[in-house]
Amino acid sequence: GMVDSGYQYYAPTGNLTFTANTNVSRVILDPTTPTVSLWANITLPAANVDAKIVTISTTQTVQFLYVRPNVGSQIVNEGNITLSAGSKAEYFYHAVEGKWYKIG
Repeated sequence: GMVDSGYQYYAPTGNLTFTANTNVSRVILDPTTPTVSLWANITLPAANVDAKIVTISTTQTVQFLYVRPNVGSQIVNEGNITLSAGSKAEYFYHAVEGKWYKIG
């Protein structure tokens, strides 16, 4: 089997804002209680390599997920999305353009 140690786990009691670490490929949100209008602002990591994929997963609905690029990069179609419980959003980094693409 394979062990993926490049992840960050958060169990927030409310809204949260953070930047994913450089070695992270997975962000897991596990809110402690369901909240009708939970929001999360996540900045994607810096110092990326071509074809890096970052997956953001949640165990509870996140009504307002805003994923931001780090300094020097862009996100194609940046804006709020909603993640339902048990779902994910994936972002792919294309180094030549310095852009993140939402792929899932």
